[in-house]
Amino acid sequence: MQITTLCITALLIVNGLSGFQRLSAQQDSLTLNRGDHLCIIGNTLAERMQHDGWFESLLHRLHPQHELTIRNLGFSADTLTTRLRSQGFGSPDHWLTQCRADVVVAMFGYNE
Repeated sequence: MQITTLCITALLIVNGLSGFQRLSAQQDSLTLNRGDHLCIIGNTLAERMQHDGWFESLLHRLHPQHELTIRNLGFSADTLTTRLRSQGFGSPDHWLTQCRADVVVAMFGYNE
């Protein structure tokens, strides 16, 4: 099954957390597999998506048989290189591993 990326600024697919495959601007779809864990990272836009479940609802509606797990790890003021957290919170890689991310939706650059 394929879905449209819905005007997401940047979309990355994690291949076992060992490397990233960047989707080009010409590609407008992504293949999701049954049981995938999808994590959303980014700054304010991603964080504000936590207030409404439209994105998660849309994915579950389009692919009910996939039994997707979706986690929003967005936080205002995050950038690609700086993600300020309290001491002992864990690194971004730690949280992607903890959430067992198969697919990462990265939303950086919209406000900048």
